[in-house]
Amino acid sequence: RKRMATLAEGQFLRDEFCCPISQELLVDPVTAADGHTYDRVNIERWLAGHDTSPRTGEPLAHLNLTENHNLKRLIEDLVSEGGLGLYSKASEQKPGNAAAAPPRRRLVKESLLVLKCVESASPGIAGTSYYVDEGGAE
Repeated sequence: RKRMATLAEGQFLRDEFCCPISQELLVDPVTAADGHTYDRVNIERWLAGHDTSPRTGEPLAHLNLTENHNLKRLIEDLVSEGGLGLYSKASEQKPGNAAAAPPRRRLVKESLLVLKCVESASPGIAGTSYYVDEGGAE
């Protein structure tokens, strides 16, 4: 059974916990040369085709990413406490804040099993992941 944090109308994902690229909750926060924090998967995808900051458009001094351990622990703690600290009211949003739009995803706690096909005689099946929750496989 899925359990979602109960949010009041007009609450949004706080900017400091939101990836500037995806506008979603940071899962694996890393800091780029521009000093901004991004979710690793999103910034790596960006850097595969760009050498500029996704926030400023300015050239990056280097393409190294640094793990943001403190932010990751803070987010994990907030999630384990129910997730309400991840959100703020619309009235608390800064003007021009990109995170002011409602989040596309909200915190959901559920049991999930991920199965990955390692080998298959059928073409195109090897490497495919299957997600199984209480409702069955996707």
